[in-house]
Amino acid sequence: MSGCVGALDGFLLLIRTPTRKEAANSRLFFSGHYSRMGLNVQAMCDVNLRFIYMAILAPGKSSDVQAFRKSKLEAWIEQLPPWYFVTGDNAYVCTEHLLTPFCGSSRFNPEFDAYNFYLSQLRIRIEMAFGLLVMKWRILMAALEVSLKNASKVFNACCILHNWCVTERILNENDTGIIKKVYQNGKSVLGYVPSDVNHAASNGSTLRLKIVESIQSKSLSRPKTNVDRRNFEDHKNAMYF
Repeated sequence: MSGCVGALDGFLLLIRTPTRKEAANSRLFFSGHYSRMGLNVQAMCDVNLRFIYMAILAPGKSSDVQAFRKSKLEAWIEQLPPWYFVTGDNAYVCTEHLLTPFCGSSRFNPEFDAYNFYLSQLRIRIEMAFGLLVMKWRILMAALEVSLKNASKVFNACCILHNWCVTERILNENDTGIIKKVYQNGKSVLGYVPSDVNHAASNGSTLRLKIVESIQSKSLSRPKTNVDRRNFEDHKNAMYF
């Protein structure tokens, strides 16, 4: 899918239980989904798994969309040029510049299912970036034993080191095409102008439907091996419950 500039997702940064001096209500940091104390991280990566945005603006109890709306990233994404977009999961609201999968009964539509598959090939980059980050800097695999105010500094340092390692690997592999296009003298050379694409109705995005049409026109669909694996997992889960 041409036009994708990044993959977005949330990450729970594990922390120890904050003291009363650090937080008046420590329960706000408890994530019911993971049953752990943490901070909600919103991050976006590029195709090479480098973090191009990272912010910690909410406690672990907050949902991804709540944390996302506290950041400046939402406004930045909506100012992308027409037909440029960021990918995210269904924790976010689909717009003309933030594309999410189809959900509910519509995901069984063959055309929408094909779109969901190809979008997942883009979204998986941020999952890979988080996995690479945690496996390399294993301090992140357990709750950080630092003060609450220093937890974000530790995570930020890990992200900077992660990006440096990835860039060094790319340079050593002589694969500098993407770096030359995006960076010049260490600074981003991408410029963005306000979009002139109007927001679609609440039931979706014009750009998303255009991509669905493009996939359909090429007679593309979810690969059979992927369908078989998904059906097997669904059958196994049904047997378990």
